[in-house]
Amino acid sequence: MMLTIVGGGAFGTAHATTYAQTHDVNLWSRNASTLLQSRISHRLPDVQIPQAVTITDDLAALHQATVLLALPMQQLGAFLDTLPAETQPLALIACCKGIDLNTGLGPVDLIDRARPTSEAAILSGPSFAADIARGLPTALVIAARQDAIAK
Repeated sequence: MMLTIVGGGAFGTAHATTYAQTHDVNLWSRNASTLLQSRISHRLPDVQIPQAVTITDDLAALHQATVLLALPMQQLGAFLDTLPAETQPLALIACCKGIDLNTGLGPVDLIDRARPTSEAAILSGPSFAADIARGLPTALVIAARQDAIAK
């Protein structure tokens, strides 16, 4: 399974660092060149992004991948709207909470509207990015329509 994490902030970096221990991971960031140079997110400065994580700003990394969308809720809709039609993720898993102020939709509804052929799910805490990145005990819950996506 290819896993692509969108967002080079604290939550995206924490997940990339953790999942790289067992999966091939892409970390998509609009600031990929900065992350490539330092391999440190300014949002999580104590955590080195492992060499096993491929850092990119190429949206092709989302094609046929399971994608964690570690973006702020108010940026999710705009990001989804910019994805080229030929980029077809297998699953889009939102890692944000709340509603989109422009549409009144939650993250799963935004995903369903923008990408009806991709499976939509949501992953949430209670958790802290720094704890996830350091491998400390934390709790995450995923809600998905299909068991295979949740697993």
